[in-house]
Amino acid sequence: MRPRSILSVYQLAARAWLTAAGLSLLLPASARLGWWLPLHLTLAGAISAAISGAMQNFALTLTSTPAPPIAVVVVQFALVNAGVALLAVGYPAELGAMVVLGGASFVGAMVLLGWVVWRAWRIALNKRHPLPLAMYGAAIAAVLAIGLGVRLAPVAAVGGFAYALGALGVAWLAARAMSTPRTWPVAIAAKHFVFGVAWFVVGSVALALAVARGLDAFAAFRAPYLVAFVGGWAVQVLLGAWLYLLPMARPGHPDERRRQLTVTELGGRLQLVALNAGLALMALAGAGWVSEAAGAIGLGLALGGGAIALLKAWCFPVLARAPVLTGRIRSVWGA
Repeated sequence: MRPRSILSVYQLAARAWLTAAGLSLLLPASARLGWWLPLHLTLAGAISAAISGAMQNFALTLTSTPAPPIAVVVVQFALVNAGVALLAVGYPAELGAMVVLGGASFVGAMVLLGWVVWRAWRIALNKRHPLPLAMYGAAIAAVLAIGLGVRLAPVAAVGGFAYALGALGVAWLAARAMSTPRTWPVAIAAKHFVFGVAWFVVGSVALALAVARGLDAFAAFRAPYLVAFVGGWAVQVLLGAWLYLLPMARPGHPDERRRQLTVTELGGRLQLVALNAGLALMALAGAGWVSEAAGAIGLGLALGGGAIALLKAWCFPVLARAPVLTGRIRSVWGA
């Protein structure tokens, strides 16, 4: 299976999980366990599936290695999606065996993904990018919360500040990229990345300050934490990535691809403002600084903005055949 095909299949599954997460909000709160099911479908489903496919693709590209055996890719894909589905059903229904099976399936998928990254480095023709591969391995291991897990406040505080420093490093890299002279206006996908980095940095610093005040303060920070890292960072970056990767994954002449990229700009300002303004209201409501009514308005705005981007991702095969839009939109991609 070609890397481009691998990426497309995984991203299709990720869009399905994110859509399911949005639809799950229509269920009664008791059926979805409050926010548990939407968060599970977003993080374990959409984010994990998207990262699984993208990580394989980028690892192979960075190391100039051939794709792994097709059987490994199929099994990893099946395990990650089966694990998400089994947990989504088993945990709310209190089916212990299904939860154990789902957890084992998900962990097995991450182990296989780690093997794919390790294999790419082991047989690499190009070993000039050790840092991204090491970061992939760290992401798979995902041990950022030992202090919280064992309830050792000093360890958690050190980890929180280390995480915040890493986030500031990301902000510095983003600032350097933004200060680079450019010929064309900034695309909507890039704007989503910039806002995503901003949420990541603000959330990381706020998290470090909360953990430094003790574990109880961290528990009180849960609502703003979820807004910043799930909505502001993870989902926003995923939506922005789709708006760029979907056109780039299609074969064709560069001129045709630029024309297709203009479609992603449709309604871009509206989705960007609605998503981030809504998330800001939700975070402020979660911190108790504005009313719950304002938080509800924020939820509606965030869902609306995200839905516009998700709808464009689903409809892109049709939109890609649309004529070039306004002059302002054409100027973004030079179409």
